This record gives sequence, structure tokens and C-alpha cells, in this order.
Amino acid sequence: MNKTVNNNIEALKEILNSSENIAITTHRNPDGDALGSSLGLYNYLLEQGKLVNVIVPNSYPKDLHFLPGDSEVSIFCNNKTRCENIIKSSDLLIVLDYNDFSRTEDMADSLNNFEGNIIVIDHHPEPKIDATVTISDISVSSTCELVYEICAALSNNPIVSKNTATSLYLGLMTDTGNFRHNCSNPRTFETVANLLRSGINKDEITAQIFESYKKDRLSLMGFCINDGLSIIEECNTAYITITKETRERFNYVKGDSEGFVNIPLSIEGIYFSAIFIEFDDHVKISFRSRGQFATNNFSSKYFNGGGHKNAAGGRSSLSLSETIKSFIEKVNIHKDEIIY
Repeated sequence: MNKTVNNNIEALKEILNSSENIAITTHRNPDGDALGSSLGLYNYLLEQGKLVNVIVPNSYPKDLHFLPGDSEVSIFCNNKTRCENIIKSSDLLIVLDYNDFSRTEDMADSLNNFEGNIIVIDHHPEPKIDATVTISDISVSSTCELVYEICAALSNNPIVSKNTATSLYLGLMTDTGNFRHNCSNPRTFETVANLLRSGINKDEITAQIFESYKKDRLSLMGFCINDGLSIIEECNTAYITITKETRERFNYVKGDSEGFVNIPLSIEGIYFSAIFIEFDDHVKISFRSRGQFATNNFSSKYFNGGGHKNAAGGRSSLSLSETIKSFIEKVNIHKDEIIY
């Protein structure tokens, strides 16, 4: 069992046993790990006879809608009053895959005002939420891996239900880039083995994520490689730019650029990559690195973001051109650190 889970399992049991109305929340722009951990734990708690609601700040890519329980997810920005009432009426708030209420943006006020027990389960550094129980471990592959450990420990059984396992496998798979990074611990693959023993269809889950792209997305990817890619050779850095015009040209929808930030890292000698996506009121940024450069420190220092050492996100209120100019300046300041 994960050491952090083991140290907190009795407190978790006590809180869960005394809670009947539970709200599960995750961060804005939910990805596979965020939604997978939320619906994985949702299904597990439903099986224990609990009343459970999953609330996410905003919508998420359609390739995640196949997960068991998806139809029961409440989207805060679509029905603020209903979601606020769910949070107020809950006696337990579970925070998954984020460490600061600010990461939920418009939901933050409701969460900050919550008066019941709070459980945080996360794998990002420096948790900032004052919780009753915090299970935070940056060494694990994903929040889904932590949720699996918790479910297995609570039930004293390494095999969870198929519905729970499907969501947890999805999150673990996507947060490791289909097992390409952040999964060197053998325990991660022991978790995968037990999820497979639950009867999940691994190939179907993989196909839903990696084999269901529309033509516009592939065209956008080709454009990004041919026309949107820039290299800063002296800094071992490359970045991709997607303008508003480019999004319109390729009928961009949420999730279409997922994974694009990893593409520059396949270039020899590139150890730091970024992608800039222009929206009407901000520029969304993702960072990735190979080796020693800490993207989370870079992002939090310069681009209002954070994350993991080798994978982080940020945001800029400057114009796209000003944001990229600033990025290039900051990269040059740190070029001696961008090594493998």
C-alpha cells in the first residue's frame, strides 16, 4: 500500500463511514486523470451505498464521455445555482487532482465556504487547501493511482469493480502519456495489473482516447508541425503556436490539441517544449520537459501556473505575441538549466 494512504486510511474510514452526502470536485478543464479519478471514486462510493455527486467547473473533451457515470456529472458553469446547492447540502467534500481552490475558478467561493469535512487526494506539490485529511504524493503516476490504493485499502481487496477500474485505468493511462512518462515505479504496473483483473477492456479504452480523432484534429496537428513549430536551438527549447485564426480554420474544439505539447520533445536535442493557444481573453499555455528542468517552477514564476516537474500549465493575459516574446526572454534566462 502507498505509504501516504496507509498513514491516513483509518481517518479516511472514519470520515467516510460518518458521511452520507458526498460531493466530489476536480479542477477546471478536467483531463483524463481529473475525470477518471472523480468517476472512479464516484462509482466506488455508490457501491458502498453513499449519496454522491460529481461537480466539475466546466465541460471536458467528448472522448471522456464514455466513462461509467458520465451522465451524472454536474457542470458548474452550466447550472451554478444547482451546483452551489449540492455543495452546501453535502457533509463531505472530496477534492481530486488539484491542490488549491483557485484552480476551480468560478467554483472557488463555494468551496472556500464549505463547512464540512474535506478530503484532498492529489499528486501535485505544495497542497494549499486546509483539509481534514490530505493524501498528497508527488511520486505517484496520477491521482487515479492514489484513488485505486484508497479503494483497495478501504475494501481490503485489490480488485475493484469494472466501472471503477475503467475510469481509474483511463486516468492513469492518459496522465502517463500511455505509459511513456512518470511511471517508473513497479507499483504503478501492479496497479494496472489489478485494474485489468477487474475485467476492463483495455483496448477499447485506448481506442476511445487515441483512435477516435476527427480529420480536423489530424490536419491541425500537421499544421502545427509544419507551420506552428518554432525552435530555440541555443536553449534546447521548442514551442507550438495556435492562433485564434488557426483554431477557426480547423474547427477546433476542446481537447483537439491534447498531447501536442509533447511533439517537440521528439526532436533531437529538445528538452523543453511549450504550446500557446490563443483565446479571446487569454493565452492558454502547457509546458513539458525531459530531464532536469522544472516546468512547474518556471510556470508558477512567470505564467500564473504550476504542475509537476516535467509537466505544467500556465496562462497569460497578454497578447499572443507579447506572451511568446516574454517566454523567449525567460527561456534565455534559464537556458543553462535546460539540460537532460
